[in-house]
Amino acid sequence: MKRKGFTLVELLIVIAVLGALTAMMTLSSSGAASSAKAASIINGLHTMRTAVTMYIAENSAGNPTASDFTSKRSSYIDEAIDDAKFVVIAGTGTDKNWYAGYEVGTSDTNTIAKLVEKVDAEGLLGSTGTTEAPATTTKYAAPTEDSEISVVWIRVH
Repeated sequence: MKRKGFTLVELLIVIAVLGALTAMMTLSSSGAASSAKAASIINGLHTMRTAVTMYIAENSAGNPTASDFTSKRSSYIDEAIDDAKFVVIAGTGTDKNWYAGYEVGTSDTNTIAKLVEKVDAEGLLGSTGTTEAPATTTKYAAPTEDSEISVVWIRVH
């Protein structure tokens, strides 16, 4: 007797295998999305560093300030990076360095974890609970409370 089609058991096995493959792809793609966002943030910080360097070189005679740069940054940075979460500030007190920062927030724990992995390689600094410039020795770390602000910084000048 010749059989046409699949049995119910065969169909259920195929559906179970496809479900398992879909679950594995979903888990692996969420890690890739976090890695991509972390890389994008780091790339944006490097772009801000380059823009600040250009701005200071062109305006060195006029004692440039971080607030002046912020008002003119669209002429130094492509619109694709001109995100409101990127900020450039000048250090206060004895620290006269400039820093570029990005407010990561606290809800995106996967991206925060990927940024923490790249702290040493990229020289990332951090501050939590504030958008003030970090101490030059403060390595970026995940926030300890949900209410804290997580800001990743890089020294730009």
